[in-house]
Formats: sequence, structure tokens, C-alpha cells
Amino acid sequence: MKKVLSLTAVLVLFSVANAQTEDCEIPGKTIHWIAGYCMHQAETDDFLDEQVQSCFEKNQGYKTKDTCENKKKYKMKLCQHLVGMGYFDGDTETCFNDKEFIPSTVRHGGI
Repeated sequence: MKKVLSLTAVLVLFSVANAQTEDCEIPGKTIHWIAGYCMHQAETDDFLDEQVQSCFEKNQGYKTKDTCENKKKYKMKLCQHLVGMGYFDGDTETCFNDKEFIPSTVRHGGI
């Protein structure tokens, strides 16, 4: 009985440790960053737009893991796009480091 209780306690602690969210300076979920990136690429706020869906599939929006590195990757891609199009006053690094720059899909936890 002690072995079963000990094993259960270890499993519970292990799952709690794995369930904790990663500490990241980039807020939100990767899926929302990808959606925001794709909607900016297509210059629309319609997630169901054909170009957005194509971009989302190409970037594996539903399959990409929700990691800090992936959030950084898509924030950087979004900043590169916005700076390249002249929509952001500054360079890519300034955009990336701007804590106020959060697309609405991320800010609202989805579309």
C-alpha cells in the first residue's frame, strides 16, 4: 500500500511540474501569435480568409508547440513583416522588444 501511495504522490508531483506554464517574456500562446502573423500577412482580420488559412497551415498553426522559443519566433516574424511594410515606426529589434506590441489575437486569447 505504501508503494502505491508513494508512486501516486510522485506521479502527481511530476504532472504538476509539467503542467506549469513556461516562464516567458512573450505573452500568450504560440497558436495566437501564428494567427496574428498570418492575418497581418494577408492584411485582414478574418481568420477564415483563404490566405490566412493557407499561411496558418504552412506554419503548422495547430501542430506547433507552445514554447517561448516559438512565441519569440513568430513575434520576430511579425515584426519583420510590419517593419518591412512600413507599418511600424522603428526597426525590427525595437518592435520585438516593445512589450506593448501584442496583436489582438494574443491580447484577447484568440480571434
